[in-house]
Amino acid sequence: MARSQSPAVAVAERLCRPQRVGVFGHRGVGKTTLLTLLYREAVGGRLPDLRLAAADARTADYLSDKIIPLENGQSIPGTLAETDLRFHLYHKGTRLDLLFIHVSFVGSDSLAQALTSAPETYVDVTDATGQTKKTYADGVMVTQVVPYYQSQAPGITAYRTDIGKYDSGTYTFTSLEGYIAARLFVEALRRNGRVLDDASLTNTLNTDLVDVDVGIGTLLGFSATSHQASHTVWGSRIGGDGKFTVPFTWDPKGGIVPGSS
Repeated sequence: MARSQSPAVAVAERLCRPQRVGVFGHRGVGKTTLLTLLYREAVGGRLPDLRLAAADARTADYLSDKIIPLENGQSIPGTLAETDLRFHLYHKGTRLDLLFIHVSFVGSDSLAQALTSAPETYVDVTDATGQTKKTYADGVMVTQVVPYYQSQAPGITAYRTDIGKYDSGTYTFTSLEGYIAARLFVEALRRNGRVLDDASLTNTLNTDLVDVDVGIGTLLGFSATSHQASHTVWGSRIGGDGKFTVPFTWDPKGGIVPGSS
């Protein structure tokens, strides 16, 4: 069964697909001259609110051949109606400077994969040629409750080793979170001792599992009034290639710490 397309993807594709624009006017009124002038000024950066780039070599050659005679005061043959011209047209010369932030349960890896699959028509508006491709992923932030799974912290390298040894699965933020939770549970069982029941395990978690170091860069633990093992947030950033970096961490005591990994 074919999967239905998400509304966001459908809207993006509709907005980014090529649009056909007709230029109408009597013969000899200057349609080709107007378009050539617009192209020259936009490519030269002299129209701050408009960027126009040829979408293929044929269009670029067609208009470039007409710029020189136009600047020399010569008339331009009116062949526009016989030519299939293709452009990239952008309003407000540079892309919007927006920061998109998601929380961890968005599914970071699947999100990165989806965002790197932008349509071919999504290009860098700062490149007048229109040849530089962009991805929706570049710069998107996702807050995480665990470090990046490619970190070299000892607890994370142990995670990758165990995944390779016992599971052979892929590394993800979600599985790393489960791995850390499992290590805490095993540590609680070890500290509880051989006599195990609900009351004894609850008491161990509330009183004995304090400042546990599992090698992820922050201490974990519980108390009778705090049942959340960690209050640290790792701010991950998706690159244009879909890979993650962690430019900062945050916790209630130290606030934002830049340059973390």
